[in-house]
Amino acid sequence: MFKKARLRLLLRGVGLANTLVVITIMVTLAFTVASVSFSHLSVSNRLSNAEVARNRAESVVAMAIDRVITDREASNPDFAGTVTLPVPASEPPGSGVACFDELQAQAQQIPHSTNNITADVSKIGALGRVVPAHGIHVIGVGRCNGVERRVEAVLLIPKFPFSIASSGRITSNGGLKVVSLDDLSLLASGGLASIPPDQLNPGDIASNSNDASQAMNLQGTGIHITGDARAVGGIDYDTGTVVVDGSVLPNSDKTYLPKLNLSDYDPASKPGLVTVSGNQSNLEVDNWTRSSGDLFVSGGLKLDSGVLYVDGNLSVNGGISGKGAVIVTGSIEVFGGGVQASDNVAAILAGQGLKLQANQADQAQIKGLIYTEGDLSADWVTLGGATVANASGAGSQVTLNNTDIAYNESATDFSITVGGGSVSAFPPSPGPWNGPASAISNTYRPTNHLSPSCPDLVPFSFKPVLSTAPPPSFFYQPGPPPSYAVPDAATLAGQVQWQVQVGSQPATTVSYTDLLSTLRNQMSSELGAEYSAGDDTNIDRTFFTGYPAPAPPGPKYIETYVQNSLVSDYEASLPLIEMNDYLADNSPASDWGSGSTPQIGEEFTISLNDGLFANLRDKMKVLYWGDQW
Repeated sequence: MFKKARLRLLLRGVGLANTLVVITIMVTLAFTVASVSFSHLSVSNRLSNAEVARNRAESVVAMAIDRVITDREASNPDFAGTVTLPVPASEPPGSGVACFDELQAQAQQIPHSTNNITADVSKIGALGRVVPAHGIHVIGVGRCNGVERRVEAVLLIPKFPFSIASSGRITSNGGLKVVSLDDLSLLASGGLASIPPDQLNPGDIASNSNDASQAMNLQGTGIHITGDARAVGGIDYDTGTVVVDGSVLPNSDKTYLPKLNLSDYDPASKPGLVTVSGNQSNLEVDNWTRSSGDLFVSGGLKLDSGVLYVDGNLSVNGGISGKGAVIVTGSIEVFGGGVQASDNVAAILAGQGLKLQANQADQAQIKGLIYTEGDLSADWVTLGGATVANASGAGSQVTLNNTDIAYNESATDFSITVGGGSVSAFPPSPGPWNGPASAISNTYRPTNHLSPSCPDLVPFSFKPVLSTAPPPSFFYQPGPPPSYAVPDAATLAGQVQWQVQVGSQPATTVSYTDLLSTLRNQMSSELGAEYSAGDDTNIDRTFFTGYPAPAPPGPKYIETYVQNSLVSDYEASLPLIEMNDYLADNSPASDWGSGSTPQIGEEFTISLNDGLFANLRDKMKVLYWGDQW
């Protein structure tokens, strides 16, 4: 009986233990489920916060881009501050920020953004990112409840982004290649065909024609658009023969096209203007040149840092070569080929139509800026730079056959120094001094002044004859570095004629080397027998330095006069700034050379980019947009 009672007790204990184990397991499972639930809620919240943080980062990037462009379009200085996203109180706590100031960014412990929109060269931004010229690099940082996310964008905003753009229809029947090049000098060695493919960049083409089906009509073989083809109307192209590497964008918004006022470039009032008219052969333009009326040129037109303005029509047989500008109020026709040297660029502006006609055996090449307010046709031509056809009304009709177009942004701001291609680049020869050139006048007390027959005081005067001027080479200092400068006083005095008059003696003009002896001779003639050897010494030390005896009070030394008066007078009349500007851009020369009459080089610019940089948003290209962790 005792054993049965013990067995019942043991069985009861086992049941209790099992019950406790089951309860423990159930409690553990309950806590585990609760823990998993809380963990799931935490992960869910973090993901939600991360999504909000990323949205804030992307929003502040968009705000920063808008701020940079808005400031630039308003001609304000390049934006270099901080952009902050407003976070309403109703939203989870956090922020959105992008900072273009490196120090401010460091203070906020975020990478800085880079505004390089006005620069012509690339630079390294935050995180080692290369920011292209005319580009911006934006890093937006978003935060929400302690979770941070970053969005990074690199955008390019070129000044004028199209290889060729027209206000009207663009047509090609074959042989058209559109690219962009970083270096136009590469074209000189054989055109696009000689340039390795890895040096060719995408080039875009645009038409503002609203023709519903053929605003752009590309047919035939050998047509390759390496960038985008864009038109307000329709784009008709043969998909079997025409290659477009970028996007085909019919029904697009209008492209911004610049409008130039050609009369602004009329050189009619320029000094030294060269006039031509009628028929010319082998015309070379190395200065401001103008034709009132139609001009016909045979044998080719060569530009040597000159500007040709024609108030009428221009016809050239033999091609255009060299460096300079051709501006014609009427139409331009150019027949014949010719390849420009690697460093030559030209601007060709036509108020009406522009026709460039060469042939396969003698192809033409023009590097620079091409602009017309009429129709444009080109055949067997390479156009390097930027080409714009912008007629009003129905727009310019552009026909491009057997033509290569290589865009280069630098050509959208064309600049030359007129007269910079020859001897005429030197500033003018120094003319007469324009200072007062007052005489040194005083009286001289002779050594024997106590003699009754000797005058007490002898009046005298001498002054530089300012009509004489040294040659330009006289002012050249070989350096280093080489420069043009007014030489020291004694050297300058040696270049001047001097007019001397003592007492009643007639005035005499002599060189600097004869000045001392002339003073002595005139004083001797004035004093006659009363003149003594002591007067020689007094004259020497009164007017010239370098003698051991102290000079008595009286007239200035000649060197002092030259230093204090002549040098300042001459320095004011010399074109020293222009001389040294020339020297900075050209090989040093000890003389001015020979040839045509020297003239000051004058800067001449044409820009497709208006001061407000209008429609920057239309030009903006996104090079990269994505998360940055």
